[in-house]
Amino acid sequence: MRHMFLGAALLGAGATLAGPALACSPALNAEAATVKGEGCSVRHLRTPVGAAGLMPAEALRLGYVVQVHYEGDACYVRESQVVVDCAEGSAFLFGPRGAMTVDEHMAAMDGAYGRMAEMIREMPRSYADMAALDDLDDLRLVQLGSVQAPVVLGEAGESYDLSCACGLFNPGRAGAGQ
Repeated sequence: MRHMFLGAALLGAGATLAGPALACSPALNAEAATVKGEGCSVRHLRTPVGAAGLMPAEALRLGYVVQVHYEGDACYVRESQVVVDCAEGSAFLFGPRGAMTVDEHMAAMDGAYGRMAEMIREMPRSYADMAALDDLDDLRLVQLGSVQAPVVLGEAGESYDLSCACGLFNPGRAGAGQ
C-alpha cells in the first residue's frame, strides 16, 4: 500500500515525515508554482504552505487508468482515487470524506478506502459498479463526467487534464482527447 508517498508529496522534495513531534510542522513554500512531472503527474504548490496534485498515472486492465489526487500539508491530507474509463472518456473519484491527519489517513488505507483502492487495481470498475457497492462506509463517490475538458478537483478548485493518462496508456481512445 501507499502509506508514505503522500507525506513526501505534501512536504516537498527531499522532505520526510518524522515522528509525532514533527507530524504537523509544514515546510514553507517560497512561492506558488505548478510543476508537471512524469506519468501525467502535476503538483500545485500553495503559499505559504501546502500542495495539491495528481500522482503518476497507473494503467489498469480493460482501458482504465487511475491517479491519486491529493491535497493538504503536513497537518492534514485529503486523498482520492481518480479512475478514468479511456474507452468512454469519463471519470469518477472515490476517497474518504474530508481531511484527515496522517494517522487517520494511514488507518483509512488499512480500512475500506484501502480495500476499494486495491479492488480498483485488481479489476477496474465503472462508476455504476462502484456506486452499487453498499459498503462504502465513510467514502465519497463522485461522478466527474467527461475528461475532454479539464476537470476541477479538490477544495482549492485546481483543474486537471485527466485525459493525459489515457493519452499515455490508451492513445486513440475517447478519453485520450485530441
